[in-house]
Amino acid sequence: MRFSVQSISMSTRLRGFTSVVGAHEHLFKHVIPLGRHFPVYRHERWEELIDEPPLATDVERRVADAGRRLAAAEGCPLGREKRGTCDDCRDGNARWEIDLAFEPHLKAYVATAQEALDWAFENPTRAGEPRAIAMRSERGWRLETVDPRGVRLLAQLPQGGGEPAVITCYRDLDFVAGDRGNKTYARMWFDLNRQKAGSRRNGTALELALGGGS
Repeated sequence: MRFSVQSISMSTRLRGFTSVVGAHEHLFKHVIPLGRHFPVYRHERWEELIDEPPLATDVERRVADAGRRLAAAEGCPLGREKRGTCDDCRDGNARWEIDLAFEPHLKAYVATAQEALDWAFENPTRAGEPRAIAMRSERGWRLETVDPRGVRLLAQLPQGGGEPAVITCYRDLDFVAGDRGNKTYARMWFDLNRQKAGSRRNGTALELALGGGS
């Protein structure tokens, strides 16, 4: 499917994460919450979206298994110390080894992000607009959306056209770990529209439309 931002044609097909380090960083923060991330992000309940295998249903088992794999990867800061981060990674061999070991998890993670993006364009509003917002930032053009599963996607948009890339993908904790009766999709969509209104006021909003543009 095609869409346009500022009349520039783009594809809804995600090309993956913006970088290998970014993919690892968010996988081990949200889907497999290691170290300092565990107390909060274990509640995102990714087992509701990704089956076993590749994702262990029990989050503690999932984390323990990943910890053992990372500890065996020489040069991995997450494997060396519980408070290490992927931002500290400077070892290309470690990145390659982890990419290989967690390939099924990463593919499933990107597939979940793709489902969220597809939903935004396949279920437009009554006004015929995508259920997403686009804005400019200091780091370029970005698109954000959330779907009825509470999956929130932030993607980098190619200003010359082409395929977006995932910056991050996570589940709304107020929805999945809170009272789902109170944090409905309608509320999440309202919050996103409020963010859109703010970007219009400060001049960072971008025109987002279905179709291929010019």
